[in-house]
Amino acid sequence: MSGGSYGSQCTSHGASPANCARSRPYAGRGFARSRLGAAGYTTSASESAPQRERLCRVLQDRQTGQALARELTGSNVSLAHMNAQAFEAWLATGRTENSAFLPRLFNRCQSALAAAGAVVSMPELTSQSVQAWLAHERGQGAPVMAYDASIWPDYAHYPVMQALLGTGEVTPFARLVARLLEFLACLEDQAETIFARVNPFRANMERGVGVARAARGMLVHAVQMHNGLVTDYQILSPTFWHMAENGLFRQAVSRLRSGCAKVSLECVLAALNPCVPVTVELTQHA
Repeated sequence: MSGGSYGSQCTSHGASPANCARSRPYAGRGFARSRLGAAGYTTSASESAPQRERLCRVLQDRQTGQALARELTGSNVSLAHMNAQAFEAWLATGRTENSAFLPRLFNRCQSALAAAGAVVSMPELTSQSVQAWLAHERGQGAPVMAYDASIWPDYAHYPVMQALLGTGEVTPFARLVARLLEFLACLEDQAETIFARVNPFRANMERGVGVARAARGMLVHAVQMHNGLVTDYQILSPTFWHMAENGLFRQAVSRLRSGCAKVSLECVLAALNPCVPVTVELTQHA
C-alpha cells in the first residue's frame, strides 16, 4: 500500500484472520506493545515474556487490577466518565516527568496525532451487514463493505468519547482512547462493557453463524454443511472489513495529511490496530 505524498510507505503482510481471536489478557499485550513502540518506549524480547506473565496474573485478580489501573492512570476517577474538561486536565498531568505513565503516554500520542488527519466515520458493523455479505458469497447481490467492525462502538456512548467526537468525526486519537478504556476494563474485570454487544448481534444471525468479541472487535465464523460434511467455512474478522475496498483502514491511510511524520503514522496504525503485521518506511518523493 503506497504512502503517496505524505512521505511514508505502509506495508501489510498477510496473516490468518483467525489470529484476531485472543484470550482474556489480549488487551494488555496488544495495548502495551503498540503504544510503547509508537511513543518511543521500547522493551526487549527477554523483558516482554515476564511482563506478559505478570500481567496475566494481574488480570486474574480484580483488586490487584484496579490498583494497577489507578497507578497507571494516576487517578481514582473513571476515565470513561470524564467530561472534556476533566479529560484535558488528566492529559495535562502527563506533561511532567513525575506523572503517571498513561497520561504521559497519551499526551505524547495526542501531540503526534494533532496534525495527522486520517479521520474516518462510518456505520458500525451489524448482523444485517454480515448476513448481506454471506448472501453475496452465495450469489445474492453485492454487499456494502464500508463498516466499522472495531471496538469503537462499544465505547462511543461514554462521556469522554462523546467529548472527543467534537464535530462528530472519529479521530485516530479517539480510537486510541477507546483502546485505553478497553485495557482498563480488562484490568478492572468489567467484562460486561466488552461483551455487551455480542448477544444482540448474535440473536439476529442465521443458523451456522457464530459471533465472538475478539481483541479488535466483532469476529464472525460462518459454516455451511451438506450431508454431514462442511462445504464452506468463512472467518470474517474485523480486519477483513477494515482492509476491504473503502474500508476503515484504507480510508484512514488515504486521508493522512501531507508531510505526516513517521511517529504520527505509527500512532494512526496503533489506533486502527490491523490484524496483520505492518511496517512503516520513509521514502523520498520527487
